[in-house]
Amino acid sequence: MKLKSYLKTHKNEVRTLNVWDIDDTLGQTSAKVNIKRDGKVIKSLAPGEYNNYKLGKGEELDFSQFRSGKIFRDTFKPIANVLNRAKTIVWNQSENSHSIIITARADFDDHKEFLEAFRDHGFPIDHVYVERSGNLAKLKPSSPAHINKGVIIKKYLASGKWDRIRMWDDHEKNLDMLYKVAAMYPDVEAVGYLVKDGKVSKYLPKKALAEGIISVAKSTMVRNLYES
Repeated sequence: MKLKSYLKTHKNEVRTLNVWDIDDTLGQTSAKVNIKRDGKVIKSLAPGEYNNYKLGKGEELDFSQFRSGKIFRDTFKPIANVLNRAKTIVWNQSENSHSIIITARADFDDHKEFLEAFRDHGFPIDHVYVERSGNLAKLKPSSPAHINKGVIIKKYLASGKWDRIRMWDDHEKNLDMLYKVAAMYPDVEAVGYLVKDGKVSKYLPKKALAEGIISVAKSTMVRNLYES
């Protein structure tokens, strides 16, 4: 039986991993990434701007606002339809399913404030494991966010525990990485959802990526990137 047919007829048996991003997906905050040169802030970037920013000569990143639990809780504004959808999935998921968050943020200075921000809005954060791919950037500062998220996705898929992975994210590169990593595990169905301006749409990799995704996933470059 083909995987898609199996998924339709055995919904409660399918082992599903649900993955959400935070910034501009589940919600928004006022936190900015500051760009410094010679110790002075020269630019402040929102999460979407940071995803596409390339450091200039002498520039360095300052993530202090993104590590502030207080700023997160005080300014967190849910993207209602996405957060409500996530709530429904978490509360109703079967014992064969699991939900996680993969955020590009690193550890917060006050983890309790971070958790309380979600509890304030009725989100069952205590039933969701939070993966902070920003911690990987500490080990390799030049590694972009989508690569770090890919490392975490691979960790879960390599466990062999999942038949399907669903991911909600506002950044196309992160969803492309989902499909690249999932291609290394042909028994796993990957479904990406792009969140833009509060609207959710099913995301498919661009044609060139889709056509070459299997060969890309099997390439030496990708194997090296995700070596455990």
